[in-house]
Amino acid sequence: MPRAGKVHRSHYQIVGRIRARASELEESDKKTLLETARILRETIRGGLDVLSPFAVVESFALTSEALRRATGKIFYDVQLLAGLALATANIAEMQTGEGKTITCALPAVLYGWTGRGVHVATTNAYLAERDREELADVFELLGLKSGLIKSEQNPSEKRDAYLCDITYGTGYEFGFDFLRDQLT
Repeated sequence: MPRAGKVHRSHYQIVGRIRARASELEESDKKTLLETARILRETIRGGLDVLSPFAVVESFALTSEALRRATGKIFYDVQLLAGLALATANIAEMQTGEGKTITCALPAVLYGWTGRGVHVATTNAYLAERDREELADVFELLGLKSGLIKSEQNPSEKRDAYLCDITYGTGYEFGFDFLRDQLT
């Protein structure tokens, strides 16, 4: 899987594979979708490279179908390509209204299945809460738990949020929590 640079033909081939697999998943019931997600999660936790073409295609297809079921939205190719960029530790620039909120779900789910936890950092508390709320049902359909970090939470509430598969919060709150942990 390409790791950096411009969009190559191979990226579009991956998008095509994601769309084909997502189309297959449309026929599955909720229980089957959750079971397929569980199997992928166990396979990734068992040592499958999270960036292997199989893991990326399966994860993005599952996320696509969960998004469709939970919100009625579908990913555009540009969002899938941006998700690929983010998953491979690259930067994806998207304008206002191009779907950054749902695009972030793609790598968040992929890495959420590793069991190490994912932090989705936003610029302000409103966006963190809004984005997490919009995607909570998507994550739940895939067997993932999401949490939200707020500045007014007590330590046990924050601990619970950090123990989730995917944790939303502001960048500065994550930073301050890290510093607080270092001091204690």
